[in-house]
Formats: sequence, C-alpha cells, structure tokens
Amino acid sequence: MSYEQYAQIEAQVLEMPYEQKIQLLFMIADSLKNTKVVEPVHSQIKTVKRCFGIAKGEFSYPRNFDEDNDEIAKLFGAV
Repeated sequence: MSYEQYAQIEAQVLEMPYEQKIQLLFMIADSLKNTKVVEPVHSQIKTVKRCFGIAKGEFSYPRNFDEDNDEIAKLFGAV
C-alpha cells in the first residue's frame, strides 16, 4: 500500500461518525481472529552445533612464533 492510499483511507476513517468507527474496528478484530499466524522463517531453521577440534593435527606452527617478525616487517615496509 502506498502512502497516498494510506492517507486516503485515514482521511475517510477520520470523517466517519463514531458508531461507524466502532463497527469498523469490530470488523477488523473479527477478521484478525480468523487469520492464521505464520511462523517466521528463522524459527524453522535448525542450528547446527559446532564441532571443535575438527582440524586437530592438520596444521603446525613454529615454537617461537615471533621469530620472523623483523623479516615480515621488512616485507610490508614497516621498517
């Protein structure tokens, strides 16, 4: 619904007598009772549990991790 359409409907409702507004509200409430609530998609998605340790033993790193910091700094022009 566009803003113009909404504005037209709002203007029509504001011009209605009080009794008609009450009848309109009852009609809206009655129609909402018969509508089926649809569950959001995110509640239907099942989350997968994380599996930690899946790459255990696949990678290695040197004992002195900071051993090559000077060389890496030179490669990136930091020194």
